[in-house]
Amino acid sequence: MPDNKKTPDVQPQNIHILGTSAQSLYLGATLQRYGHRVTVLCRPQEADEYNATDIIIKETTRLQSRRCRFFCTFEQTASPDLLIIGSDSPNLRSDLLLLSPSKIKAVPIVTLQPEVPTGLISETLGLPIVKAYFDSWLQQNKNHVSLFSASSDLVFSLPPQSRQMHALADIFDSAAIATKASENDAVNYWNWLSPRALALIFGAGPEKSVARVLKKTPARRTLEQCLDEIAELAAVDNVILNNQQIINVLHKLPENCSSPLLSDSTPVRLLRLQRLSAMLFRSLAQSDHRAPLLRRQLMLLANNP
Repeated sequence: MPDNKKTPDVQPQNIHILGTSAQSLYLGATLQRYGHRVTVLCRPQEADEYNATDIIIKETTRLQSRRCRFFCTFEQTASPDLLIIGSDSPNLRSDLLLLSPSKIKAVPIVTLQPEVPTGLISETLGLPIVKAYFDSWLQQNKNHVSLFSASSDLVFSLPPQSRQMHALADIFDSAAIATKASENDAVNYWNWLSPRALALIFGAGPEKSVARVLKKTPARRTLEQCLDEIAELAAVDNVILNNQQIINVLHKLPENCSSPLLSDSTPVRLLRLQRLSAMLFRSLAQSDHRAPLLRRQLMLLANNP
């Protein structure tokens, strides 16, 4: 159990986190480390597992590892100061049933799942939802969560000077998690998705790492062509991507940051690819034939488990 680090003049907040995704566990561990009171809401079998086992957070860029134990429960009995929704997509609907709407009426609610329409969450809870994009690179294996990037910024789809943004910044900045804000959600979405889509696709190919792909001329050329097609897809949402900036992000990834698709079973692999395809082509009709190379790469991965 790591020693808590408290930032001077910052009041500890009660943070409830729904779900046990890699983002949830990493943010929960960081907030708890800096003195905030963190409760993880999850299904009974997960609560039993995480109550009995320490979560190991590995920060590869700093070569350090630390253990963290959360208070896990499957019943929301108190009102938090902040609710973070980080459930993985397959578990979101059932996880939302763990929440008590009467406890979160006046609470900021942040979602970390860009692939899930906020309408589903907002309709279930009857409250507005703030989208957040965790600008970091994580991998999860059982109770191990590995951080591969030096930054762990949170980008919120909010007006930078809004009262809600100031409240969220106070909480996360106090835990050394830098915050940014832009009310243009489409820009936030495509800047977050583009490098991750390429890392997922090319990291699951023969090179088993997008960092290695960037060193191979033919493979890199294919990656850059796919990036051009992603830029065309973003343009449908009136977003202009900076391709070189995205390549620079990929260059910073270490070679041992492989695609999660490599360790997935075939059904999970296919489900992940379906979700990725839905995220990339969200603004296009199903019959649209744009981005043929990108579609072919996704098809190859689906047909070669």
